[in-house]
Formats: sequence, structure tokens, C-alpha cells
Amino acid sequence: QLRSDPTAAMATLAGYRGSDASQLRRLRAEATGRGVASASAKPHTDLVWYVASDPHGGVLSIGRERTLQRTRGGTSTTLASNLASPPVGAYAREGELFVYAPVPSGLVVLSLATGATTPIETPTPRATDILPDGSRLAALTGDGTLTVWSLRPTLQVLHRATLDGARGLVFATPERLLVHDAAGLRMLELGSRRSASIALPGRSYDVDATRVVVGDGEGDVARLSAELAVLAKRSVCHSAVTAQLVPHGELIAFAGGERLAGAERLDRAAAALVVVDTFA
Repeated sequence: QLRSDPTAAMATLAGYRGSDASQLRRLRAEATGRGVASASAKPHTDLVWYVASDPHGGVLSIGRERTLQRTRGGTSTTLASNLASPPVGAYAREGELFVYAPVPSGLVVLSLATGATTPIETPTPRATDILPDGSRLAALTGDGTLTVWSLRPTLQVLHRATLDGARGLVFATPERLLVHDAAGLRMLELGSRRSASIALPGRSYDVDATRVVVGDGEGDVARLSAELAVLAKRSVCHSAVTAQLVPHGELIAFAGGERLAGAERLDRAAAALVVVDTFA
């Protein structure tokens, strides 16, 4: 349990009634060092598909029973119970908005501050993203139709295009979208015909205004520029790997299928990714 669930290990140790106090202290210290949860809750009855923290100490989560829950102080509140399956949604942390695909179709923009909902008529999307401040929303439907809406001051369509083979998308900036398709990645500039592309199939990807990171099914992590030029690539394991940018710096977090996780950074002088630390 120390390796797999330090919180459960601490609970098990609480029931120890033996006399080996020094071993008990050592095990408790090791569990604490590995990380023991300060609180726990069970807002869902089935597999949890999505989880994120809100700015007020709460946790947003989506379960396989198709509910969106907000948990604070051990108490869970159902925010929506009609989500499509599998769930499609995105969270604007600064704007306190959550957008999700309901049954039978469309999108709903939910204000977490007021509880107000704004329905959007559209075919059920396969992917969606929203800017952190909640000002713009993008959705990609199964036939490759990309739609970008402005949510403030009123709801209006800003951009619509057909992207054959597109599977996923994420905002890089308010004016740029990274699109994942069968061939690799495309960086689209809204309102312009300019775009960049790279044939780099990936299992996961993350982007901000200046950086792109891709993790693939072979255990490789690649760091790209905003123009999709490969700056460095490194193998971190021998199976599928998920990679994510750490804000405010050059760190990249990764987690592999071999129960290995860690962080690496871009060494610009050496044009290489350097592993900072790993853990099981």
C-alpha cells in the first residue's frame, strides 16, 4: 500500500495494536513522504472520467454515470446529470464556466458562479475547448466541422471551417488553435489562411502561447515551437506516454504506461530535453 496508495497505508496503520513503535513511526513517515490525502470524497458511483480543482477549494468531476459534480468540504452537489457518453467538456477556471455536451445533442455553457445555463444548438461534438477566461469556445464535430464562438458580450459565431480527419483541438491563444488529426498536428490562425502542420502522431498533446509538447505511443516526448518546429525529442519509457506543460517555465510533466512519471525541461543550448526527476 505504501507504493500504490499511501493514504490507504496510513489508514491501515491506524489499526495497528502491536508493540513495534519505531517501525510504526517509520512506516507512517514513509507514507507521509509519499503523500497522504488531507481529505477524501466519493461523489460518483462509477469510474471518474474527469477531475479538476476550482479556485474556491472545490473539485469538479465527471463520472461514468454521466453526472457533473462539485465537491467541497466532503459534500458533493450535482451540477448536471444529462451529460453525453463518453463525456465531452471543458473548464474555464478564471471565467468559472464549464461547457459540456448534453443528451441528445448540442452544448451547454454552465456558469459555476450563478448556475445559469446557455444552450448552444450544434451536433454533439467529439472535442471542445474554452479559453481560461471563458471568452471563447471551440467545438469539433464528427464530420470535421470546427466552430468557434465568442461568449461575451453575446453568443456569436466567429469562425467555421471543415477540417477533414480532425480528432481534437485546444486553444493556444485566443487567435490560434492546435488541431490533432490523423496525420499529426495543425496550428490554425483564426481569420487567416495561414497554418502550420507537422506529421507527428501523438497520444497526447498540450499547448500554450509559445510551446507545444507531444507524447506518443512509443514512450517519446517531443517539445515543439509555436510554429510546430521540433526543438527536442527524448524517450522517457517504452510504452505510451502522456505529456503536459507546466505553467511559467520550461518544465514538462510526463507519465508513462510503465508506472513511471516525472518532469523534464528543454535545454536550449544543447537542443535537448533533460530529465529533472522521475518517480514510480
